[in-house]
Amino acid sequence: MSDSQLSQAEDRYLTVLALDIERFGRFTDAQSTRIASSFRDAVEQAFERSGLADTYTAHAFMQNQGDGIVAGFDESRLPLIVDRLPNALQSSLRELHLRDGSGVRMRMGISYGPVQGIADRRVDVAPNRTVVDACRIADAEATRQLLRRSDPEATFLAAALTASVFDFTVARNPLWLRLSEFIEADITIEEKDYRATAFLHVPSPSGELLREGLLCAEETEPEPHVPLEERVERPAGHYLRGDVKSEGGVANMIGSVGGGLQQNDIGPVSGPGAMGVVNAGTVNQTHVAGDQSTAGRDVRLNQVPWEQGDGKHRRTPEGWEHP
Repeated sequence: MSDSQLSQAEDRYLTVLALDIERFGRFTDAQSTRIASSFRDAVEQAFERSGLADTYTAHAFMQNQGDGIVAGFDESRLPLIVDRLPNALQSSLRELHLRDGSGVRMRMGISYGPVQGIADRRVDVAPNRTVVDACRIADAEATRQLLRRSDPEATFLAAALTASVFDFTVARNPLWLRLSEFIEADITIEEKDYRATAFLHVPSPSGELLREGLLCAEETEPEPHVPLEERVERPAGHYLRGDVKSEGGVANMIGSVGGGLQQNDIGPVSGPGAMGVVNAGTVNQTHVAGDQSTAGRDVRLNQVPWEQGDGKHRRTPEGWEHP
C-alpha cells in the first residue's frame, strides 16, 4: 500500500445514518441513473430544511451506493437529526415524486456509538456494530412493512431508531417528536443471528397504517434482497490472503479472510499459526483458534459479544450508558 493511501486510523463516537431506497430494482436503467442523483439532492435538501446543512457538509464519512447512503456525523448532532430529519426528508421525497412521478420511497436507520477508523484512505470506516445496526434496522422486515402497508402516493419514508438512540433522545430529552409517535418492534434476522429492539416512526402515515396501526400487519413472506450493509463499500467476491499451510485437514493461516467468506468455504482455521483478520464472515468457536485473532464487520469469535468503551460510555444490555 502506498503512503498516499494511508491515513490516521481514528475511533470516534458518531451518529450513523443509513438510508435505502425501497424496491430500487423495479426502476429501469435510465430511471435508476437519474434517481441515483435526485434522491441525494432530496437528502441534502432535507438536511438544509432541518437547519443541518453544516452537519451534512461536515460528515465524518459517507459511503454511497446507487440505492442508498450510509453516513456518519458528529455525535452532538444526534438529537437534531432524530427530531428534524425524518419529517424534512418525507417532504423532500414527496415533492420529488410530484415533480417527476418516480415514487422514490426510503427507509432510514439511525444508530449511535463508536465507529472504528481504518488507516487506508480508500476505506472510510470499519463496518462495526454501530454501522451494522443502522443498516439492519433500516433493512428489517418490520421497517419494510411500514412502506408496504401505506399509500405510495403519500408516505415516502419509514424510520427506525436503535433502542439507545431512542432512549437518549425521544424518551429522555424530547424536542419536537414525542413517545406516542414511535412504536417498539423486535428486529430478528435469523440468517445473521441478529436480534435487536428498534423504535419505528412514520412521519406521514397513510392507508392501512392509519386503519390498523404500525404493527398489525399479517405475516407475509419477506421479499428477497441483499442486506444494505453488504451493498455499501463491500469487496466483490471472496478472498483469502496470506500464507496457508494444510496438514491433517487443518489450515494454519497467516493473513486475512474477507468478502463474506464463510466457514464452509475454507474448512477449519486453527492452530498456533492462525494469526490474522477475519472480515465479513461468521466463524464460530470450533473453527478459530490461535495466538492472535482480529475480528471485523459481522464476526463472532468464540461466541464473545462485541463491546467497546472509552471511559465516557459504557455498554450495558439496555444500550449505551452515559455516566
